[in-house]
Amino acid sequence: MPFLKFDFTGIPIALAMLIFGLIPSFFTSIIALIAILARSGDIVGASMKAIAEFSTIAGMAIGLKATKKSRLALMFAMGLIMRVLVMIPVNLLLISIGVMKVQGVLVTIVLLIGIFNILQGIITIFGGYSIYEIIKRHIPSISNNAR
Repeated sequence: MPFLKFDFTGIPIALAMLIFGLIPSFFTSIIALIAILARSGDIVGASMKAIAEFSTIAGMAIGLKATKKSRLALMFAMGLIMRVLVMIPVNLLLISIGVMKVQGVLVTIVLLIGIFNILQGIITIFGGYSIYEIIKRHIPSISNNAR
């Protein structure tokens, strides 16, 4: 499915979430949408990327509300779950109205979209969190900003 592409665009968005919180990371998603749109001219692709990344950080924000003991695991899990729960129906809607051309069995498409979003979500969350931890070691006061 050529409309599914792996990239690192979500890492700075997740990093913005961890350092500054949900609202600034939402605006970072909007900036990514504009940058992708300016580069490619593809409004559907740019919008899909922004929706995917914002759903990921929304899930991360929910997970960060958990107790300290389970916060990290829930941040990862909720980020991935929210992304998949949002992106499967959005992709199916675009496929059903003919915006995206896909041939094959619907169950296979749903499975592939789900797997893709899990893998891309792992790249986004793990990449953003890894960079956040490195920054936090050098600037410990930054960890107080996101929580």
